Amino acid sequence: MKIRFSKRALVAAAFVATTGFLVSTASAQGADEMERMLKDGAQLLQRGRTKEANAQFRRVLASDPSNEDAYNLVKSTDFSVFLDMLKAGGESEQVAARLLELSHRAETAKSQDASAIRGLVNTAVHEKDLGRRTKACQQLAASHGEYAVPTLVGYLGSNDIDVRANAIICLTAIGTDAVTPLAASLGSAKGMQKKNTALILDRIGDERAGPALLAAAGKTAAAAKAYMGLSAKYFLGDPQTLRNYDGTWTVWSADGGALTGRDVPRFIYNYEMAEQAAYDALAAAPGMDNARAMIALCAFAEVCAWEGLSADAMADESLAETKKALGGAEALAASTGSADLLNALGWAMELGHGDAAAKISGAIADLGSAGDLNGKNMLVRALTNDDKTVRYGSAMALANLDPAAGFPKSNMVASILGEAAGEVSIRQVLVIDSDSKNAMNTQRALNKAGFHAVAASSGAGGLRVAQSAGGFDAIVIRNTLSDITTFQVLDELKRDFRTSSAKTVVMASGGNAGADYDSRGVAAIAPTSADSVGVVNAVKEALGDSTDAAAAAGNALSIAASNALAGVRGNAFKLGDAQKGLLSALREGAPDDVRLAALGALANMANADAAGALTGVVSRTENSAAVRAAAAGALGRALKGQAPSATAFRALVEAMGDEDGGVSAAAGRALGGSKLTDAQRNEVVRARRVN
Repeated sequence: MKIRFSKRALVAAAFVATTGFLVSTASAQGADEMERMLKDGAQLLQRGRTKEANAQFRRVLASDPSNEDAYNLVKSTDFSVFLDMLKAGGESEQVAARLLELSHRAETAKSQDASAIRGLVNTAVHEKDLGRRTKACQQLAASHGEYAVPTLVGYLGSNDIDVRANAIICLTAIGTDAVTPLAASLGSAKGMQKKNTALILDRIGDERAGPALLAAAGKTAAAAKAYMGLSAKYFLGDPQTLRNYDGTWTVWSADGGALTGRDVPRFIYNYEMAEQAAYDALAAAPGMDNARAMIALCAFAEVCAWEGLSADAMADESLAETKKALGGAEALAASTGSADLLNALGWAMELGHGDAAAKISGAIADLGSAGDLNGKNMLVRALTNDDKTVRYGSAMALANLDPAAGFPKSNMVASILGEAAGEVSIRQVLVIDSDSKNAMNTQRALNKAGFHAVAASSGAGGLRVAQSAGGFDAIVIRNTLSDITTFQVLDELKRDFRTSSAKTVVMASGGNAGADYDSRGVAAIAPTSADSVGVVNAVKEALGDSTDAAAAAGNALSIAASNALAGVRGNAFKLGDAQKGLLSALREGAPDDVRLAALGALANMANADAAGALTGVVSRTENSAAVRAAAAGALGRALKGQAPSATAFRALVEAMGDEDGGVSAAAGRALGGSKLTDAQRNEVVRARRVN
């Protein structure tokens, strides 16, 4: 289908996406002065005097334009000026983006002006003059779009044939913008209104109307299935399905028969649309557990999206209600029960949302039941998922459930948790490569190098993953893609607030390949997509040292994995397989809470192979007393019934004399449980005689 982009849509597509909730104060200078400064800056930019142009542009923003100021400024300025500024990059681009953003907010508010809509609709359906009716329809389509539908749709059941015909003509003129509210209204429509609504939707021919048309025709099973297919596309953020080219984020429903729209934050729009489609599926087929599972998945995905926002965005007061609602949504999702949550986990893996999958796994563990742990169980299947985040989440859930007996793949749980416990930092990388084999090879190489990597096999698919999951530290993109250009991907990543901070790496061949990407802010160039080592090195170059956030995430994961291992009491897992990872968590420089958690797990499983490393921790007086005491306790587990090495024996005897009572007592217990000779026991008694 050919898509028509109006100037309104181009403006919406062009502005740099932020959370979209900041409200500007009134302009400090007159509109005429701002228009003059913008015009002067544009002329300077055209003459190549970028520095002077940027100074003028900064003065425009320094005037603190309101949304209405920016709207008037955009309307009175040739749009080519803004295109030139966006192309110029740097400060010019930032100023253009900000002005377009503010203007778009004002335009969105105007598009929902109920009074203006009523006046135009009245003309469009009742006016006798064809020219005036046509003009009103055109203005409704251009300026109000979907927001005109609730007022127009009632006329589809009018007893006046001319009024009905005029309403049909007007809604058809609005076209694809009218589809989602019209489809929502179809479920509660009756008689002539229902017939005409279906006629318009059929005439527009948009896939989003398909499920509603099936439901209206009484084909409820087919409708429910179609709604679920639509829900999955919405969840993935498929731009050909979302169709919100004017940059509005409204979800439509007809609860109680009244057609209403609710505006939602952009960063959860696709999940809200997916959730609504799932609720529609549930209405068509109340017994559809897939629909409940999708509703649960959407809730967890929205929580993940929230956590992917910057601290500044989270602090925005206008998002307070969103935060509160997300808490309720997560509670609702958990209430669906383990069977639906397991189903939701399957959806999360199928749709490639690793963070949501991990949260769902944790929720299943919190319920205390995961059903039959056979080979078809989603928690069990998640243990072999390509995404580390999914594997870690399922392994922690299974350890926390602590089943009494083994099950398929149970021998993998401890080693996965050991790997998680050994994580130093979590640096997430997305690989976008249309060659799926290269994408998978690159993903594996990055995971082996310690990154958390996921892969997408198309440019559009990569953007969906990046924008839905958020939080990627680096995004690796092949220089040739099968669907869209690499430049388009880079530009969209830079525009979107969820991805703008990610370092980008391009896989390209040729000695001067990097020159093509300098203006796109690419952090590094990898030699070729087939050279996995080169890609790994390029990502390391782009990211440099671990950030505080990456280290904090790694520490949190390590603690959670260690705690899960420490709580295991059954015999379902080969706990010894986690020992190597737990010992690596004792590294120099690791925070005490990380080391204490690992030592707590080692106290539950350590064997003689761990004695050397644990002895070193006990011996180092630079370590905190809490760490040394915990290490002595774990060493006692490792030496239980075993003869200690001379080094371990000496370290424990010394620790018994420590001024900290916890260290002393733990060392004494470790010696008491080990296999000592009479000479060694005598030495301990003499050395630590209490007077």
